[in-house]
Amino acid sequence: MNKRVKEKGITLIALIVTIVILLILAGISIGTLTGDNGLIKQAQTAKTETERSDIEEKINVIVIDNSKERDINKDKLINDFENKLPDGKEIVDSDNLIYIIYPEYSFEVDIDSGEVKETEIEKVEDDTPWELAGNGTEEDPYLIESIEDLVAFSNSVNNGNTYSSKYVKLTTDLDFNLPFSYDNPKTKVSEKTNRIIEEDSNGTELKEFLISGTGFNPIGNESKAFRGNFDGNGKEIKNIYINRPEEDYVALFGKFENNYATIEKIGITGSIIGNEYVGGIVGSSGYNSKVNFCYNTAVIIGDKYVGGIEGEGSSNFINNYNLGNIKGNEYIGGICGYKKGDSKYCYNSGNISSVLDTGNEIGGIYGYNQNESNYCYNIGNIDVTKGSNIGGIVGYHCASGAVLNNSYNAGRVNVKEKIKVGGIAGSVNTGKINRCFYLKNTAEGGITGNDIEGQAMPLEESKMPSVISVLMTDNDKVEWNGEMVDVWKEDTNNINNGYPILFWQ
Repeated sequence: MNKRVKEKGITLIALIVTIVILLILAGISIGTLTGDNGLIKQAQTAKTETERSDIEEKINVIVIDNSKERDINKDKLINDFENKLPDGKEIVDSDNLIYIIYPEYSFEVDIDSGEVKETEIEKVEDDTPWELAGNGTEEDPYLIESIEDLVAFSNSVNNGNTYSSKYVKLTTDLDFNLPFSYDNPKTKVSEKTNRIIEEDSNGTELKEFLISGTGFNPIGNESKAFRGNFDGNGKEIKNIYINRPEEDYVALFGKFENNYATIEKIGITGSIIGNEYVGGIVGSSGYNSKVNFCYNTAVIIGDKYVGGIEGEGSSNFINNYNLGNIKGNEYIGGICGYKKGDSKYCYNSGNISSVLDTGNEIGGIYGYNQNESNYCYNIGNIDVTKGSNIGGIVGYHCASGAVLNNSYNAGRVNVKEKIKVGGIAGSVNTGKINRCFYLKNTAEGGITGNDIEGQAMPLEESKMPSVISVLMTDNDKVEWNGEMVDVWKEDTNNINNGYPILFWQ
């Protein structure tokens, strides 16, 4: 709490105690002290008014200080509010306004002008009316049991709760279009703060709010990331709708970062539209985090750093797949647009295209890869009018640590005006490619239009089912369900046109 306010509070409390003792000694009744117009109530009111006056004064001082420059720095302004104002506040950043909310009164700060005015805005605690069940431990995780829970969880992260070292678990499939996934689809939500409010308050019904306009607010953003562990429990979030074409970090989890934290076992369907760092599961991730056993079937559209699972990031991947169609312009991948971490056992069957006529750094699995990737395949088609660094597996394979092993592409790579296009890789710069194959005639060559023995080689369609024999060595084993099994297996149920599938499919 602000030191000056705290000192005033202590002084007032001491004064109240002194008055009570004197009045009791004087024989004045307790009712005189505690009634609606009692002396204690009057003292509390005076304390509130004093604190309120002090808050107004400090807000105006801060804004005036920051208004000396022609352009107000919003980030600095918010930081000043967080560090200098008394306790009990909530700061909500909304476009060109900042809302500073207290339990009984609120202020609205105009970013452009610096003007401060008192405003009416709903004040709701994070746990009202939906507090997540559980304690956040691995044994007793926080539970997402309804769409209200999911919205409350998103708001909590975006208001600064990182959930670092905490555990969150999805307990059931959720469908944004079905009323049964809501505690009450007519629950109200504030359009100013995206927060759930009381049912009889002014606002938009939650279901309507989430399937129209900008839709669901991603969990985490550029400045406030999710840092916990999320267990999707093998469940699916269906018909998610996110329509934020001017915003970055757009996905179920807008930003996710923490060493060894994990997002796993979650599937997504619906439509997600953003600007940069756009994905089905994660917009952007940090080093050593993990995204495992996840899938996307939603349509994903963005400008740069766009992927079916992740837009951009340094997380490590295993066992992820994408079925959704993807559109973007630069750094676009069926699994990840710009990949910095290790990955293996992934596949894409979604089609990829550019929003504009030109597309660069586009791949069936990764648009740009600078680390190790093993055992993946693509059967989705790539269609771009003109562009460079476009490949069936990876668009641009860069950096000395970039390695691509034992993978294949059966998707068409169709670029009308092309530079550096290949069935496996559009371009390689110091990276390595080993034992990768592509379906003949899907591209003019394996790497930058050239076939290279031992690296990127074409196969006739009749040979593709048997590519398993050259993809694997005796050492290509993995532990699965307590047994050591081959990484690749035959497509005996014809789920992949007879082409080899991964051990977990």
